[in-house]
Amino acid sequence: MSTVRTVVQPGWLAVSGPEVDAVVEAADRHADSLEAAAADGLVALLEALTAHGLSGAPALAACAPTPTGFRLVVRGDAVVVLPDGTRVGAQGRMPWLDFDLDVDVAEDGEVVLEATEPEQPRGWRRPARLSRPAGEPEPEPEPEAEAEPEPEPEPEPEPAPEAEAEAEAEPDHEPEPVVSAAPHPDLTLPPPDDASGQPPVARVPPAPAPRSALIDAVPWRRADRGQAPSADDATPSADDATPSAPPVPVPAPTELLPVVEHPTPDVTTHRVTLPRTDDDLDRPVVLAVLCPAGHPSPPHAGTCRTCGREIPPQQPFPTPRPSLGVLRISSGGSVPLDRGVLLGRAPRVNEELPANQRPHLLRVGGPDRDISRNHAEILLEGWHVLVRDLGSTNGTTVTLPGQEPVRLRPTEDQGIEPGTVVTLADEVVLTYEVQE
Repeated sequence: MSTVRTVVQPGWLAVSGPEVDAVVEAADRHADSLEAAAADGLVALLEALTAHGLSGAPALAACAPTPTGFRLVVRGDAVVVLPDGTRVGAQGRMPWLDFDLDVDVAEDGEVVLEATEPEQPRGWRRPARLSRPAGEPEPEPEPEAEAEPEPEPEPEPEPAPEAEAEAEAEPDHEPEPVVSAAPHPDLTLPPPDDASGQPPVARVPPAPAPRSALIDAVPWRRADRGQAPSADDATPSADDATPSAPPVPVPAPTELLPVVEHPTPDVTTHRVTLPRTDDDLDRPVVLAVLCPAGHPSPPHAGTCRTCGREIPPQQPFPTPRPSLGVLRISSGGSVPLDRGVLLGRAPRVNEELPANQRPHLLRVGGPDRDISRNHAEILLEGWHVLVRDLGSTNGTTVTLPGQEPVRLRPTEDQGIEPGTVVTLADEVVLTYEVQE
């Protein structure tokens, strides 16, 4: 007949009862209370372990017999070893992995509940794709592939015997110095007949000064703007004139071109992009466009998400993300979507999170406890609003505008839009709205 065996590590307890066997990551002082809960069965043991919420439940592996085999519950770092040697862990499922194992009671076998060392602290944390929790190290870069060795150069062929003989026949003499570059040729002009004896520099006429702008390139422009040229400046001298360039006619003073002043470009910052309060410094920055009424919307939107007016073509600009709307609660009240929201009967967030990354905590549900402690979560990613079920007992349903209701799977994200209805355990109804 199949049996159940427990294997514990330091910091773990082996708990057993008439209808349940388990290993729990807990201190020795909790052994008596857990044994008392295990005496009432698997459900009573799980209720005792989740008394402070699902996020505070420890790692465990529990086994309870069924008419056809065993019911197994695995959470955290615990592992169940099946009779065929297969090791089954929680696989990241929240709040735990619960499955049935069909085992022939007449067949010999053994189910092992084994404890392992924990890899990371437990508790609710913000998803890694939104932000990295404080204190978490950066991921190590993957090692680069080793570069292939370069091929060795082929050996140069040996000189022919005739070349060696010619080299030996030459007389011995000192080697000539190696010249790294050819000497610069003399580009000076030949001396004219009346300039014999002058240095080469004096033979070359000076080049005219370069002209910086088109307005200053005309011959009647002066260095001092706004003054008419004089007769001496306008008429070129015989020494300055060259045979290849005839003199340019000088126009009347009334034909002076006006000086065009180019305005300085506007480099001011859009005032919408500037933070208005200290809260804006903690909000993420997104790209936005404005409607004629000044409401921000995503860059890909054709109409305003607030007033519905058409958005004219414009360049998107960065700005602190505004509130994405509100959640209206069927029992009364609302919560703004300026950050995420944690929904449940008694929601609790990990205290290690920084204050600017903690979501709103919204208590919902009645005394019948149909709503789980940490039931669902509202996530904000850019301009998108997402809903996630946190492994609740009675589930979460999302109804998009004009569509059929959809029940969410645990830890599955569902994007919503204005007018969406979110139902928790068929008891609490929340409506997503966007208003001015």
